[in-house]
Amino acid sequence: MDLIQNGIGEKVGMFVQAFCTLIAALVIAFVQSWRVTLVLCGLFPLMGACNVICNRMAARYGIGALKAYAEANNVVEEALSSIRTVMSLGAEQRAVGDFTERLETAEHLGSRKAKAQGLGTGGVQLCMYLAYSIAFFYGSFLIVGGELTPGRLVAVYFALVIGTMRMSSIAPEIAAFGNACSAAYAIFHLIDREPDIARPRDPTAEPLRPGTIVGRLSFEGVQFKYPSRPDVVVLDDVSFQVEPGKTVALVGQSGSGKSTIVALLERWYEPLAGKVSVDGHELRDLDMTWWRQQIGFVSQEPVLFDLTISENVALGAPADTTPSEEDIIQACKMANAHTFIEKLPDGYNTLVGERGALLSGGQKQRIAIARALIRNPKILLLDEATSALDSTSEKLVQDALERASIGRTTVVVAHRLSTIRNADTIIVMNKGHIIEEGNHRMLVERNGVYKRLVDMQQVAMDAQEDDDKKVPVDYPNIESDDQVESEPTRNDEPDLEKGSIAISEVSPHTKAFYSRILALHRPELSLVTAGVICAILGGAIFPTYAVLYGYILQVFTLTDLSEMRRQANHWAAGFLVIAVVAGIANYGVHALFGCTGERVTSRLRSMTFAAMLKQEPGWFDREENRTGVLVSRIASDTARVNVLVGSVMGTLVQLFVNIFGGLVVAFVTSWKVTVVTMTCIPLLIFAGMMQMASLKGFGTKTKKAHQKAAHVAIQAMQHHGTVQSLGRETTFLDKYNDALAEPIAAAHRQAYVTGLGYAASNGLGFLANALAFWYGGTLFAKREIDMRQMFTVMIATVFGSMASGRASGFAPDIAKAKHSARDLFSVLDRHPRIDASLPGTSPTSLPSYHISLRNVWFAYPTRPTQMVLRGLDLDIEPGTTVALVGGSGSGKSTIVGLLERFYDPLHGDILVDGHPLASLDLPSWRQQIGYVGQEPILFDTSIRDNITYGSGPVSDEVLLSAAEKANVHEFVSALPLGYDTRVGSKATQLSGGQRQRIAIARALIRNPRILLLDEATSALDSHSEKLVQEALDRVMHGRTAIVVAHRLSTIQNADKIVVMDSGAVVEVGTHSELVALGGVYKELVGMQSLDV
Repeated sequence: MDLIQNGIGEKVGMFVQAFCTLIAALVIAFVQSWRVTLVLCGLFPLMGACNVICNRMAARYGIGALKAYAEANNVVEEALSSIRTVMSLGAEQRAVGDFTERLETAEHLGSRKAKAQGLGTGGVQLCMYLAYSIAFFYGSFLIVGGELTPGRLVAVYFALVIGTMRMSSIAPEIAAFGNACSAAYAIFHLIDREPDIARPRDPTAEPLRPGTIVGRLSFEGVQFKYPSRPDVVVLDDVSFQVEPGKTVALVGQSGSGKSTIVALLERWYEPLAGKVSVDGHELRDLDMTWWRQQIGFVSQEPVLFDLTISENVALGAPADTTPSEEDIIQACKMANAHTFIEKLPDGYNTLVGERGALLSGGQKQRIAIARALIRNPKILLLDEATSALDSTSEKLVQDALERASIGRTTVVVAHRLSTIRNADTIIVMNKGHIIEEGNHRMLVERNGVYKRLVDMQQVAMDAQEDDDKKVPVDYPNIESDDQVESEPTRNDEPDLEKGSIAISEVSPHTKAFYSRILALHRPELSLVTAGVICAILGGAIFPTYAVLYGYILQVFTLTDLSEMRRQANHWAAGFLVIAVVAGIANYGVHALFGCTGERVTSRLRSMTFAAMLKQEPGWFDREENRTGVLVSRIASDTARVNVLVGSVMGTLVQLFVNIFGGLVVAFVTSWKVTVVTMTCIPLLIFAGMMQMASLKGFGTKTKKAHQKAAHVAIQAMQHHGTVQSLGRETTFLDKYNDALAEPIAAAHRQAYVTGLGYAASNGLGFLANALAFWYGGTLFAKREIDMRQMFTVMIATVFGSMASGRASGFAPDIAKAKHSARDLFSVLDRHPRIDASLPGTSPTSLPSYHISLRNVWFAYPTRPTQMVLRGLDLDIEPGTTVALVGGSGSGKSTIVGLLERFYDPLHGDILVDGHPLASLDLPSWRQQIGYVGQEPILFDTSIRDNITYGSGPVSDEVLLSAAEKANVHEFVSALPLGYDTRVGSKATQLSGGQRQRIAIARALIRNPRILLLDEATSALDSHSEKLVQEALDRVMHGRTAIVVAHRLSTIQNADKIVVMDSGAVVEVGTHSELVALGGVYKELVGMQSLDV
């Protein structure tokens, strides 16, 4: 968008001004001598053809470069939005390598574009000076023949010089138009695209919006394949019906088609055959926005936006209504979210962070459920809606969902069968087919697939349990976020400075700024040197031209016509030499500086991205460092910096050489006229300085607003499925427009200031010309100077003033470039609080990996008053499996984050074999860890590359071994491309369970000494969970394993189970010991026992 804005902003005005100057010049020239003008116009088609051909070449290369940059920016967005996954895998260099690889393509195409633009500019300059040579040659012929007077020839010549030079000086504008056209091509293609999903069967019919909806859903012979995998059948002749107000549960293995049914109901896709209906109406006949407003949807991986809790919940309400505070609170109470929200310092006004990063998984899920309930939908779609909740919260939320389902048609996708045993109908799916159907009791009595799934999830109870203990216990919600306790005692008071990530902004040092810009050019020193030489030659052309012009005018004062003709031909040959030099010099300036700019900005992009990846995760939690803002920095700021390092800088060197050379020629020729003319220079400098000063403040204000708008857009694009399911496309578009309103208003105000500065610069240039004519004429009348001197000074000052006005036109671009460069340097100069590049003790030298947490206190930097861990003490013996259980937000995942050194504790110590964790070499430490997070993050590449991401090249044998252990190999082998299958953006081509298993395989392939499993099997179906759990049990043998789990069946064999509450340990023991203890853990087990 910056390229489009640059191509339709002030440069349009400059182009129109130059074009009108040319038209006026042609009119004057034709009036003075149509013969000479017509001959010279013969070169215009050649100039036009040169421009058109070269600009088309440049546009073609520009479009290719923009596509390559878009791919590169996707790598940045993917890595920064998944920064913890990238860091845990030690894949920072891999991400930078992928980014650099795509930049090389863009750089190559950008360099070719610069050469094409240079060829066009050089060709035009060659033709222009060739025209001047022809003008004098042919004009002298006409003068000798008596058909033209010298005065008229000078008028023609002067008119065409000003017109053509004004047009030739707008090469940057033409380049900007070419870039804008390249960028606009993709934008307009997107704007004009008609989505296939929105098209009704009958294009002439209005989409239906029934007055009432009963809620009878019907699938009839539905077949479906994902567009990206047309050879894989996902649903094959699926037929079933959901009666109004009834609940249907879909169960089965990962990849069996359950979530695809939900996607078809949301109309994210259309079936290839068969039909999906509601109340007898095919979905494709309904108004899509209206239909989605009837649905409450909660996905397997909850998506929250970077807004307050209240705003996130309110997004669930119908788009044409504004829910009251009471409505929001009631929805949160139904979702069991009200308690923890109330105890946050800002309550419902608490910002959740990007992707809800400041909340635990369970808290995010409950807010997502509240968002679905607030619209009081007719139809509920719950795709693993309680998968991220602890047992206590799950039971409460499940009760709330069952109450909310009364009178609503509900479709539930679930792996945890305890959540759907009360469903009216349970449909068991396998490989896109329905294989069993009935209620819980019927399917258990049938003793088929469903019964086996139930058996796999039965939690073994070593102690006798009474039935009354299986009812929900009124156990208090135990998030650490729910309670803000008093400060610790004096002896245990944490040092709040330790581990703090408060960032002191890097102050830009003006003295070093330009030296740093120059230092970036060091690898391209030869190109820059050659470019500067070409710029000097190009800039010296105008002063040389002024000298030649003075001599040739003097020729026309000769009375001897033959001598006049001879000398005119001689000086015309001089213009022919200038034409050749001008063509070569201008090509060199644009090609050499253009290639330099592409290389430097490409390197600056890579350096900035690498510097961002070196920062600690806490840096990314800050509002000003959200993904959208950082992507904008890399994409837009580096493009603006190109002004300081690319072809524009070459043009500026030319202009300054032109101004300086013109002054030298003018002083040598007549210092008196020059001194009078120079009285305007201080005013010119003052106008330029005022312009730059105003633009500096303007750039700072509008840039932040544009980054805010970019963040809104990136959020909406990243989670477009959630935006569409909420029917909030217009809401996010309004937010985007609101974010742009401030810079638009500021731009309108600034346009007047910039216009005044530009007008002053150009007006003062003409004032300088007027002074030169007036005083030069006075001295000529006194015979202190001759005609040659007078016109040499005037031409030198005219073109010098034109150059100064032209240079001032670049003020907006330079101001933006300087501001962007300082922002980029602030990232490059920042030293991370947790620096992975610092040397430390090699973890491989440690004997046993005994991990100890001693009196650990911790609060997230964005919420420093809320202690998540409070004096935690925990020992993790080498080779043992330690399970962490407790309520959502009780600090379990925080321990995992501290062990990964995403953060450092505020107080206390984390020791590994007696060594402080902070003293260990961080990259090597993370290489010893296999980490699987609660929400599996995969990258937009092949399954093979995802499994090996961060591990470097591995053999097929090692790859297959990890895949088989994680129960991945079977479903991957069934894909047409196997391990080379691309998973798509956000891994949308895979089911949640498939994504989770690939993430587990990625952890296992590292052969880690420590396993950190944060709800590693939460997204798996019972069959896959059992297989993967057995594999994990095998690979955990002999390794230290820390397992965070809500599903207790997965950790009952752990060597130690740690029950946490409010950031502290409340119970420790084995499964049998804790059940016998009859405390919190036994109550949790009772809630998950599946009564067959």
